[in-house]
Amino acid sequence: MAELSFHTSIPFMGAPMDLSLITSAISGAQTAVELVKTAVSARDQAKAEEAVADTKKNLAIAYDSLLSVSQEAMKLVQQVMTEKEVSQTLREEVKRLTAEIEDRKRYVLTNIGGGVLAYAFKPTDGEADVAHYLCQPCMTKGHKSVLQPHGPRSNFKCHACNAVYLADQASYQIAARARGRGF
Repeated sequence: MAELSFHTSIPFMGAPMDLSLITSAISGAQTAVELVKTAVSARDQAKAEEAVADTKKNLAIAYDSLLSVSQEAMKLVQQVMTEKEVSQTLREEVKRLTAEIEDRKRYVLTNIGGGVLAYAFKPTDGEADVAHYLCQPCMTKGHKSVLQPHGPRSNFKCHACNAVYLADQASYQIAARARGRGF
């Protein structure tokens, strides 16, 4: 039987070349290519990780800035709200004081006798309020207290501060007439 033999050498430029060497060379080249790809990939991965780290750092700085701006904005909003409340309170106080001034214009400081001063009501045209006196010390403190006829003589009493005023007969008669109309 004739033996078959395979030639493992391929003639190359006239010289025989071993196929296993070519296979080894190709395998080595493939390994080298894979190593280069891995190195490039590792380099790209390092660059990517560096870029991610830089991005995270920049985001942290941006978040810190955003937090600072948000806190400052909250302070400003609170300040505006406080100023609006103060403004509203001042508007209400102006309105109250304006009404009090208008009400005080309806009274004139009058000597009711014996050097005693009280605020006498001065009605305007068509006003239905009856004539009366207000206690001067109470009115100065911002409290309206109507003096009431008191005792057998021409006296008035303030029931807020319990002061008793001796007045002349004419003042007492004004108050007595007022009492007859609802006082």
